[in-house]
Amino acid sequence: IVPAEELMGLMQVEEGALYSRARVNASIQAIQDRLGDDGYAFARVQVHPEIDDDENTVALAFFVDPGIRVYVRRINITGNLRTQDEVIRREMRQMELAPLSSAALRQSRVRLNRLGFFDFVDVDTVRVPGTEDQVDVNVAVSERMTGELQAGIGYGDVQGWLINFSVSQDNLLGTGDRLSMVANSSTVSNWYDLSYTDRYHTMEGVSRTLAAGYRETRARRADLADYDLTTGHLSVEYGIPVTEVDRVHARVRYERMEIFKRGGTPPRLLEFLEREGSRFTMVKPRLAWSRDTRNRAIFATSGARQQFSLEGTLPDADLEFYKTEYEQRRYWPLGERTAIALEGRLSYGDGYGETERLPFFEHYYAGGVRTVRGYRGNYLGPRDPQDAGRPMGGNARVLTRAEVVFPPTAEAQSVRLQVFVDAGQVYDTHLDYEESDAFPEGLDRVNLSEMRAAAGIGLVWMSPVGPLTFSFSEPLNATDEDRTEIFQFSLGTFF
Repeated sequence: IVPAEELMGLMQVEEGALYSRARVNASIQAIQDRLGDDGYAFARVQVHPEIDDDENTVALAFFVDPGIRVYVRRINITGNLRTQDEVIRREMRQMELAPLSSAALRQSRVRLNRLGFFDFVDVDTVRVPGTEDQVDVNVAVSERMTGELQAGIGYGDVQGWLINFSVSQDNLLGTGDRLSMVANSSTVSNWYDLSYTDRYHTMEGVSRTLAAGYRETRARRADLADYDLTTGHLSVEYGIPVTEVDRVHARVRYERMEIFKRGGTPPRLLEFLEREGSRFTMVKPRLAWSRDTRNRAIFATSGARQQFSLEGTLPDADLEFYKTEYEQRRYWPLGERTAIALEGRLSYGDGYGETERLPFFEHYYAGGVRTVRGYRGNYLGPRDPQDAGRPMGGNARVLTRAEVVFPPTAEAQSVRLQVFVDAGQVYDTHLDYEESDAFPEGLDRVNLSEMRAAAGIGLVWMSPVGPLTFSFSEPLNATDEDRTEIFQFSLGTFF
């Protein structure tokens, strides 16, 4: 059934090593799991030791009885009061009438957890009475609230005060589709957005997202340069599964934008508007690849999620530029609900063709709850001395994060504490500091020694009104030119 060489490769014990009962049991379990992948769910493995008292050694003989191959009669689903059976069954990798596979059952449970529709998923097998080679698979789920109707007030370290109204349903009518309608008005912007995601647009699992939106931004209120910006967009995106964990995303976005100068608009922006104009129409394609091996979508404890994306404008557009980004977040379990998480993100953009550099409204920023805690929102990176030292952003960004994430009590399901270290910086690779007098110094190239870091503790609560985030942090290498904040928080859901 399985070559002996393959089973030997599963052994956790080695010749000449100190005898360990735990390693022997782990070897037994590994062999049973491997046979279970091929349908031999009730394989028995016995170990016969032969002890040599004179040499203080023991020889281990593993006897494997695979038993008979077991098949699945039915898959029974319970607990899904709203979610349609089809939504759950299409995530199952164990099929009815097929040989029972331990690997397929594990993958099915992981895929159901990644949906984010359920508080817990339990997959169990029971023998069919009167048979020796048949089992039923029982899938029990506990549904979580996937719809939100929000109307209230929130606050963010960058967005400021926010009046929010949104209707979102992540499992629309139990179909697994997502519908979102948002109307936000904050200190910085007014944002209206409508999107619909069909997770199984085709039988092969290709998803489609249709979106439309309009945004008015008052950049000065985010402590950036003094200008106003209006943007309207339409987009369609397809997500194409490549493997169980890999997916390719393709999006086309049509965007119209207008920039309004104000009395305090700095010279560098006035020069841009004089050279490029203030109204732009752009078609922006985007390609991305993602891999998701997390054990669950919310509060994961193992696996990783990584993504690489490339987007920009087509040649001969009003502005020609591109942006690329790679990010990864990886988890190592320290217990059932405790994990170490490491995150890294690299971002870079530039102009091409007739556009010399990345437009200022596409710049990257850092600082604040979502990037580098302990530093004021948007204030990392170069700042403009001709504009009261306000942030300029840049075309390159490096972010890293290390966290230990754990529940405050054994009963806590929706709250996690964090002990973290954040680090990051924003750079402008085109900026000549000697000529522009921009500060702080040392950022004209991607200089990792100029990264800023902070350590602290945080709390995340998945509340009925969305995720709430709080942090207390101490900057580790701030300079006199940096602006720091020990306490930062974000209330409400921001889009």
